[in-house]
Amino acid sequence: MESTFAERLYWARMRKNVGATVLAKETGCSQSLLSFIERNNGNDPGKYGKLFATALEVDPSFLIDGNLAAAPPGFDVKLARKARETHDKTIVRNATKAAAAKAALVKKSPFDALKATDANPLQHAILEAVIAYRKLTSTAKLKALLKMLDALD
Repeated sequence: MESTFAERLYWARMRKNVGATVLAKETGCSQSLLSFIERNNGNDPGKYGKLFATALEVDPSFLIDGNLAAAPPGFDVKLARKARETHDKTIVRNATKAAAAKAALVKKSPFDALKATDANPLQHAILEAVIAYRKLTSTAKLKALLKMLDALD
């Protein structure tokens, strides 16, 4: 499922907590055009696409072309559609907060991050075994084990 320009624009605005009036003033776009794009699920960024991206601090390739690899953390097509259709900014804010919390968890420990994902039960079991092995031995021995596993490729 692809997102529309309007969905990405709404998401980016809500993520930065920027009202349509403020964005219109910052970019020189009329507020009525901005509202029209979002209300009618517009898919043409026109001449304002890069200006919107700059003002909202998102990658232009995400906002203009829908490049999901450049999407801000937490962006989800289905949630973006629902947020725009219902004008519910809490959807965007909750997803953004969840992504920030997950990113903080990854910085804390990659093991904790994997636990927080939807990894399958086998991956969880392997992770638990690795953690238990580390507790019983040393980091050096764990690294040696991982090197041996990596050599199996």
